[in-house]
Amino acid sequence: MSMVEMPGPLSSEQVEEITLGLVSSMANRVGLSVAHGVRFLHGRDLIAEIITRGRDLGLPGYTSWRKFCGLRVPSSFEDLADMMPKANVALLKSVYA
Repeated sequence: MSMVEMPGPLSSEQVEEITLGLVSSMANRVGLSVAHGVRFLHGRDLIAEIITRGRDLGLPGYTSWRKFCGLRVPSSFEDLADMMPKANVALLKSVYA
């Protein structure tokens, strides 16, 4: 069964089990790099496809999620300096500015 072919709604027990698993698991260290073999699967840029799929489905962007979580919303690249390493801010600015 693929992730798209869900058999039906989850039961409250299944939701609880999934939620408990998510909140009790340690997160991996966050990084900007993705292994080349994972990112470019069968000659396709998997990360770009995931982002595009999210946009197509109407998922909110980064700043909307920060606002939803009660976090400060950046209005410029300089505002990102206290949220991530300066090298990452420079990289984002070189791509999106």
